[in-house]
Amino acid sequence: MEIKRITAKDNPLIKRYRRLASSKKFRESENSFILEGKRLINDAYENGVKFDKLLITDSAYEKNYSEVEDMFKKFEKNAVIIDDKTGGMLSETQNTQGFFAICSIPKQNDADEILSSKKGNYIVLSRLQDPGNMGTILRTADALGIDAVFSCGSCEVFSPKTVRAAMGAAFRVKTVNISEEELFEKFKKHNVVSYAAVLAENSVILDSETFSGSLKNAVFIGNEGNGLEKEVYEKCDKKIIIPMSENAESLNAAMAAGIFMWEMKKAGTLR
Repeated sequence: MEIKRITAKDNPLIKRYRRLASSKKFRESENSFILEGKRLINDAYENGVKFDKLLITDSAYEKNYSEVEDMFKKFEKNAVIIDDKTGGMLSETQNTQGFFAICSIPKQNDADEILSSKKGNYIVLSRLQDPGNMGTILRTADALGIDAVFSCGSCEVFSPKTVRAAMGAAFRVKTVNISEEELFEKFKKHNVVSYAAVLAENSVILDSETFSGSLKNAVFIGNEGNGLEKEVYEKCDKKIIIPMSENAESLNAAMAAGIFMWEMKKAGTLR
């Protein structure tokens, strides 16, 4: 099999990968994102993500010869070999596996189509800014069978840090970028009960009955530093808090979201 090889660090493909790794604006203009790691690349491929380029280092090729040969057959002319030095320059991990890819950002999911189901559990991320939290929430949503994650002014689902933290969940969980105003209209249209995760005067404590009264539930999680904006949580149908010891002030956004998702899942199995 004839394999194309790239050795120059100023090669246009290498420059493009590095720009996609560092620039949100460039990712948006190119409608593309990057992947690093054999497992993530395989997960993306198995979940129908469209690949533009596959890059594998000399060392990775030698260590994983038979597997790499199979990968090259899948990607045909879109696969190239790069030298180890270039791979180290591209890597965002301490010990790179030597596998890199450029992919197309999947098509946006349709909110009305998602919400038209007879029942469902959803998480809404309002102004969430930490890619690590976003990735952890997607990974938890994937594990607990959450039907969709709605992102309202939050960080990118397909940024390098989010994708790494999500461990493949970004390719499986349905996500929708949407404004809170539009989302509230759609929740009303599709009879979704909205819950604000916020400490307010009329907040109630989360318990085993919280999500049992509705077939469709959505919990709003706010910004890591400031929580939910008042204009957002005042529009929610209910306000809920997680019971904690007196010495604790708050929970990490991803941890709180995980608790709410677990309670929604338990309620769903009993409905």
